[in-house]
Amino acid sequence: ATIASADARELERVAESVKVYVDQHLAHDATAPTVALPPTFGELHAAIDSIAETFRKYALLLTGAWWDLDAVVQEGDWRAIFRKAWIEP
Repeated sequence: ATIASADARELERVAESVKVYVDQHLAHDATAPTVALPPTFGELHAAIDSIAETFRKYALLLTGAWWDLDAVVQEGDWRAIFRKAWIEP
């Protein structure tokens, strides 16, 4: 439990600036946000890397499987989904 708690604290620490910005500007559109500038790309990459590392660690521990989370360029026209409504009104 000590290791898991330390991992959770580290994940929260690394992702804090991204989480606060998203909470105030994207998810909830706060009327009086406390953060004016978005996180830097460095902060964003650090948060993504930390989430991926933590996920891989616990997925391997719980399932015995390794997950490859690297970006993959999809074949075909990835923009097609934006040309037609996929949820009917």
